[in-house]
Parts: sequence; C-alpha cells; structure tokens
Amino acid sequence: MIARGEGTLEAVLVGEARWCVVHGEGVSIGERHAGVDWGARDVLATLPDLSVDHVLTDPPYSAAVHKNMRSSKRDGLPDVAEFACRARRQRDLHFDPITVPEMEALCDQVERICRRWFAVFSDVESCHLWRGALTEFEYIRTAAWFREGGAPQFTGDRPSSGFEAITLSHRKGRKRWNGGGKSGTYAFPIVANRAGHRGDRLNEAQKPEGLMLALARDFTDPGELIVDAYNGSGTTGVAALRLGCRYIGIERRLEQVEKARARFRALNLDETLHAGRGKRMRQLTLA
Repeated sequence: MIARGEGTLEAVLVGEARWCVVHGEGVSIGERHAGVDWGARDVLATLPDLSVDHVLTDPPYSAAVHKNMRSSKRDGLPDVAEFACRARRQRDLHFDPITVPEMEALCDQVERICRRWFAVFSDVESCHLWRGALTEFEYIRTAAWFREGGAPQFTGDRPSSGFEAITLSHRKGRKRWNGGGKSGTYAFPIVANRAGHRGDRLNEAQKPEGLMLALARDFTDPGELIVDAYNGSGTTGVAALRLGCRYIGIERRLEQVEKARARFRALNLDETLHAGRGKRMRQLTLA
C-alpha cells in the first residue's frame, strides 16, 4: 500500500510517498549531441532504468507556435481598439520553444526509464518530429485534443488550429489500454481567464483537468507511477492523484513548482476516482 502525500523523489519511486515536484530540467541535450553537459539539472537521468510506468507530458511547442501566439487579454481597451490590435500583439509564453535535440534527449530518457505508455502533446505540425525521435519505443497512434473555445484565426485568411496532437508510443511488445475500441480523440474546452475568473489559469499553456483525467484514465491503472517532465501548473499530477496513481513532476520554473505543490497539497487524496474506472467513472462529468 502506498503512502499518501508529499515526499522526495526517492520516496515516490519506492512507494513511500504519493507525489513530488522536482525543481530542475527534465532532460539535457547531451545524450546525442556531444559537448553539452547540464549535469544534475537533468532530472530524468537520475531515475533508474524501467522505474516508472508511464510518461505523460506537455512540453513547449515548436518555434512556429510561439511566434504565432496571439493574446486575447483585454488591457482595458475599447472593443474596437482591442480587436484591431489583437492580431498584432505577441503573447509571451515565458519559456523557449522545444528543439529537435531536446525532443531526442527526452525520448532517449523515456525509453530507458518507462515500462509502458509515453504520451506527448505537440502542435499537429510537429508530431512527425516526435515520431522520428523514437528509437526503442514503438509508435502506436496520434491522438487528438479538440480545443473547444480556442482562439479564432485573427488574420481571417485561413482556418484556425482546432486541435493538438498527442503522440502515443509504447515499449515494444505486449501493450494494453483501458479504452477498448474507441478512438483516441478528446474534446474539452481550453482553460481561459474569463471575466471574473482570473484565477482559472495557473500557466500560460495549461491543459484542462478533464482532458488529463480522460487521458490518464485511458492509459494508466491505480497505483502506477506517472512522470511529467514538464510539470507546469500540475494538471497531469492532479489527474494522476485523483485516479489513485503516484506522480513525479519536473519543472524548471520555481514559481510554477510552488503553484503545483500548493495545488496538490489542497487535494483530498482520501477521495480518489480509481474505484470508478468502470461504470461509475463513465458517469462522471470530466469537463
């Protein structure tokens, strides 16, 4: 029986604690690209071989996505002025886009430490790069998150991006998931700071809790260990803990580490959803 509550990385690995959030880098780019050594900052490199069950993670997206991000924040401007300037204003995501070497380094570490599923979010245009970065794992499928309430295409000269990719891979050999024969599609509204709800979003690229609950429900089992190399606001961790799993999050920004820890500490871990993975789970409203 695993302990409830927060602990060290080592305690979570052996089942003496339920979760931890580590301040540091998930991966370095020194594995395949000589001359770069980040040492202790490479947290995944400290984990033993085959020590985790799943890696579910939402890394930064491509440089193209960062370049094209537009803010929907209103800065007190009148409606007409706000609309006119919105297409010109870049939104600062406060972190750099991911590079192919970082993708490859993450895949190298995942393939060493992970026993079962590796699920990674990306913009649709970059999912082939994740597939190409795999060497030991078998590519299985590209699932999709349909982003209800996403921003329109402000230029108006092309369709907006309506969904994001989830590249699914698995260690070679027997595989299993809990979704039966259904498709790998997930439709959930984005997390947005609406008027009067400024506390809704804790991170610039935060995923909705319902989405991560549905994804973790489909691919993990109670008691298993889930790792997220890009913890952010901790939504993957919330889903893991609510479903009776253990969780290790890794985050490079200290303010996000503290927000995630506070979020996890507020959870009632005596009340998880793992008992309802069958009929009762299907009755839950996850949105």
